[in-house]
Formats: sequence, structure tokens, C-alpha cells
Amino acid sequence: MKKFFGIIVLTVLMFYHIYPAAIGMFGFSFIFTSGGLGIALYIYNRTPFPEIAKVFMSYLFLTFFCFFTAYMNSYYDPYWIDTTKSQVAWFFSAYLVVYSFNAVHKGGSIHKLFYYFIAAVCIQGAISLLMYWIPPVASFFNSIQLLDIEAEIKRDDTEGARLLGYGTAFFGAGIIYGIALILVVYIIMTKTMNLRQRIFCAVVYAYIFFVGLLTARTVMVGAGGSLVLLIILFLLNRNKGVSAGQALSFIGISVVLVGIGQTLVYLYFPEFAEWAFEAFLNYQETGSFSTRSSDSLEYMFILPKTMAIWLYGNGHMLFWGSDVGYTRLLIYFGVPGTFAFFFYQFMIMKLSFTRNKALNLTLITLFAYNMALNVKGLSDLNSTTYLILLYILNYKYFVYLPQTYQQGKYNKYGYTLPPLNNREN
Repeated sequence: MKKFFGIIVLTVLMFYHIYPAAIGMFGFSFIFTSGGLGIALYIYNRTPFPEIAKVFMSYLFLTFFCFFTAYMNSYYDPYWIDTTKSQVAWFFSAYLVVYSFNAVHKGGSIHKLFYYFIAAVCIQGAISLLMYWIPPVASFFNSIQLLDIEAEIKRDDTEGARLLGYGTAFFGAGIIYGIALILVVYIIMTKTMNLRQRIFCAVVYAYIFFVGLLTARTVMVGAGGSLVLLIILFLLNRNKGVSAGQALSFIGISVVLVGIGQTLVYLYFPEFAEWAFEAFLNYQETGSFSTRSSDSLEYMFILPKTMAIWLYGNGHMLFWGSDVGYTRLLIYFGVPGTFAFFFYQFMIMKLSFTRNKALNLTLITLFAYNMALNVKGLSDLNSTTYLILLYILNYKYFVYLPQTYQQGKYNKYGYTLPPLNNREN
């Protein structure tokens, strides 16, 4: 009973870590409460991970260019302070989640952590569907989620044109669904499964894909990333315990489910169907896999017109008609600042690397996925990669090193983290 309660609490923590705007806490999003608890817990545990200093040092690089553009343009934009508050809150919220995970599943595998992430995404999708079908359910969840006036207006304007999710919508929703698809592929390619488990994974993948597609077509970018990861892991065969048959059966089952899912969308969501499948319909008719939204990007991809803006930007991180992430970053703090923005994310990825090659490739896929997303809008995946980094550090200091000391397997050259365990705890 105690463990069951712990699982419920951990699921709730994971859910609101991923979707912090889904509930307001003291007038702020959830991560400011969970992040505050995470900071207190981290200090109480005597700051156990020295690698955290490298994370914050990497962020100083970004901070420098934010202040440099403010100095050069004599204008201070609130972007840095808003971003810093969110990043600190998300980082320590992730610490709280990982600490709770280790309390519930002592030495639990990375697979199990991903199960919680994927389960949270599936729950969010189910709530979004219920909100669409049952108006009282929509009224309840809309009343508890934290929405500003601009978000409320945008949701009102698009109601009936797409699925509006709980805690997130539009571009942000598509990002998270895409991450979940990539993690499902990591699991199917690194964990030996029987046929029933393969079918279940394929059902989960198809479910996330279609709910994501009805919410934000950005999920197609994540689906593409997951397919690339599947092919790479299949060709490299990094995990000898996973047969080629397992991957092929997953692909075959998924193809069947995609066909069934398309029919169900036309049956139960006819008003969304043409919008959701616009890219596929255009491909059939014109041979171009595009949408009106993607076609408009060429007009939004604006480059700086002066050397000064190339070097340090104009200091304004405002929405002025372009969604493109690269354009907004370049205009705000130039090429050096844009590099610093992605360098911080690169360092989080690099610090998460272990001898688990499949996980490393998954991290690289997530990084590439984010680079692709910034063609459409400004994004980062730090809330997810923080979870992975802190899991790795927790595993290193509280699972691997204690075992190494006990077994006497250490030397003057230090330690090398082995492939993460795949056992379920």
C-alpha cells in the first residue's frame, strides 16, 4: 500500500513537472512550488552532485550575452530573468522528481523513469479527449489550469479547430508528444519484450501520435525523430538482447495501428481530420509534404540586416510577427548569444552521456529534435533533459559508486559509469 501511494505521488509530480501550467500554486505554475521544494531538498542532502556546477557555469555563458546585448542597446528585456527563474525552477523540480523516483524504486532503471514520463503524457492526452467530449470536464480542468489572458483568447479563437489540451496546447503540446514518441522507441529498442508487450508499446505510440496530431502537428517532427532513432539503433544493434524481429514486429504493428487510427480520426473527429492530415493530403495531391503553416515559415525566417544585430542583437525578445526560434534569438542577442543558447542545452546532453550508447543516441536525437523545432518556434527541451541528467547523477553517486566501493573495483584513475541497468525495480 505504501509503494502504491508512492507511485501515485510520483506520477502526479511527473505530470505537473511536464505540464506546470496545468495547475496554479499560490498564483504561479507548479514548478515554482516543486522547484522550491527541490532546492530545499537538495540543500538538505548537502548538494550531492558536484557536476551541477558545470551546468550553472554553462548558463553563465548565456547570461553574459543577455547582459551584453542589454548594455549595447541600453535596454533591459525581461527575457533573462524570466528564463532564469523558469530554468532554476524546472531543474530543481526535476531533482524532486528523481529523488522521489529513487525513494519509490530504489535503483530503478532509466526505462522505468521513462514509463512515468510516457504515462503522464498519456494521462494528459486522455484528459484532453475528455475535455473535448464532456463540457463539464472541460470547465473543471480549465478552471484549475493557469492561463494568462493571451492564452485564453488564443484558445477561444481556436476552439473547435483542434484538440485543446490540459496544461498545454499548440506548439508546446506537440513538443512534449514528440519527446514521448522518441522515448517509446528507446524502450522498444533496448528492452526485450514478448509479443503482448510489443503490441502494448505500439498502441501507446499510436495513441500519443494521434492525440498529438489532433493537438499540434509539430508532433510529426517528433515522430520523424523517433523513426530516425529506431533505424539507427536497429542498424547499430547496440543492445544484443533485442532481436531484429522485435523491432520489425513493432514497426509492423504500428503501421496497422496508424491505418486504424486514421479511420477513427475521420469517424470521431471529422472537424479536425483535414487539418490534422493536411500534410499527408498535400503530399498525395501535390507531392509536397507541407501545410499552410509550414509554407508560411519562409516569410517568417528573417535574418538581421545590420552587422550590429548579427553581433549582439537589438536586445528585444518580443513576438513581433515571427515564430521562428532562430530568428527571434538572432534578433535578440545575435550569433554569439544564439550559440550560447544551444551550447547550454548541448552541455546538459554531454553531461548526461554514459557508456549506454543507446541512451546517448537518444539524447542526441532529442538535441537534434530541438534544433529542428526552432525552425518553427522558440523551444528548449531542458525540462526533460534535466530529468535524464539528474537520474544519471543519482545513479552514479547512489547506485554505481557504492557498489564499486563494496566490490573494490576502483583505481587511481577514477570511475567510468557503465551501461545503466535494465532491470525493473
